[in-house]
Amino acid sequence: MDPKTKTTLIKMLGMTGSKHDGEALVAIRKANAILIETNLSWEDLLTSSSQSSRSSYATPPSKRKSGSMAKEPPPWEDINARARDDQYNDADEIDKLFETVYDNTSPGSSFYEFIESVHKFWTQRSYLTTAQYQAIKRAAARR
Repeated sequence: MDPKTKTTLIKMLGMTGSKHDGEALVAIRKANAILIETNLSWEDLLTSSSQSSRSSYATPPSKRKSGSMAKEPPPWEDINARARDDQYNDADEIDKLFETVYDNTSPGSSFYEFIESVHKFWTQRSYLTTAQYQAIKRAAARR
């Protein structure tokens, strides 16, 4: 498994602990999809014969110690996003918006696919663009 895919899988697994059922469900489904794409089963992943592979799965990137004492940001985080006005990164608000939208959207619809693509962007980059944020906010308000 390449490092980018592994990082995404680790993030998805971390999100399965979300208090928002919709987000947790989407995260585990995405984790399963990653395993399918890489031709691995959960058993393969968890019983990997390579110790270095196992240790990299066991410790999230944000918790690993680097050579310096400075804490490194997770590799999926855009460290400049917080400073930009055109990007939204309030995780509590955005997670609640996604939960509401998922609860009110029919799976399989084209809008649901759009929401999933925006959610994927959110989970990979930890921010939304202005247009994405406004679309999710409008969709959540439609109830």
